Amino acid sequence: MKTSLSKSTGGKQIRAGPLYRRLAQEIKRDITSGIHPVGTMLPTEQELCERFNTSRYTVREALRLLGEGGMVERRQGRGSEVIANHERPVYAQSLTSLSQLYDYANDTRLVIDRVLRIVPDDQLAIRLGRLPGREWLLAEGIRTTSEDSSICVTHVFIHQDFASIGPDIDSHFGAIHRLIEDQFDVQVHEVHQQITTEKLDAGKAARLGEPDGGDAILVTRRYLAPDSRPILISLNWHRLTGFNYSQVIRRE
Repeated sequence: MKTSLSKSTGGKQIRAGPLYRRLAQEIKRDITSGIHPVGTMLPTEQELCERFNTSRYTVREALRLLGEGGMVERRQGRGSEVIANHERPVYAQSLTSLSQLYDYANDTRLVIDRVLRIVPDDQLAIRLGRLPGREWLLAEGIRTTSEDSSICVTHVFIHQDFASIGPDIDSHFGAIHRLIEDQFDVQVHEVHQQITTEKLDAGKAARLGEPDGGDAILVTRRYLAPDSRPILISLNWHRLTGFNYSQVIRRE
């Protein structure tokens, strides 16, 4: 059965705007209502063209918008799979310098849940690359966009030499390492970054709206002083779906 995009459907008026946006809204409504559940494939482009009496270009643009919203994902040779029943905007990171790390912290927001002093167990000490038995200041929270869309769950481990910044973290806007630099006359000399995958525990999964035990991207950054002393180490858990990281490498 063909559906007209210029008429109301299911008792709801489709928003005005370019045809592909109205088509994206209609397909999105089908997904959120359960007509196309998560894990199923959308109708083929040809089937969508016939149903909505529109061109293949319009269908492809509509699917592109749904992909950018984190609701569908193209599968080579199979079509478009529904991966979420609500929009989850993709946040792309592109970091090529320390100044861009500052910009990243200023353009996003780290919402702190709690700040506490901890002594890591042996396993966490290995992850931090330091000897067991050393105290750290830990700030736990979630980083969001300016529109409050979650980007990642973040744990920031601050070296005990700088732990006195604890009371200032909640009210500080911007990069925590900049706060340390300003208060202690120390400078981040370099940042070591590692990107791996890891299973989400129940707490992190709930914050990201993901299933317990699901896969995530873990971005670990070690901020080092000129003498290689760690100023802080951040662990950042991102959703596997929609993670986008780009880097520019130039010839020396």
